[in-house]
Amino acid sequence: MTHKASRTQLPRLEDLPEILTPMQIAEYLQLSRNTVYALLRTGQIRAVGGNGPNRFCRSWRVSKQALRDYLDGGQTA
Repeated sequence: MTHKASRTQLPRLEDLPEILTPMQIAEYLQLSRNTVYALLRTGQIRAVGGNGPNRFCRSWRVSKQALRDYLDGGQTA
């Protein structure tokens, strides 16, 4: 009997919503939640909310464009 490892199909960036939560980013990047929060706190991924300088609520939110910028290796103003 042959056993094939089941792989979960990861979403494409184009299929993600325009505004993302840290959990969605963690799942997409296959990182831990703590790692994603560290990237948000240090500004490596631009975001609003959380405990950062653009805090307006307790929850972090990231635009899909900010995630693209991070994946491209830099941030744009």
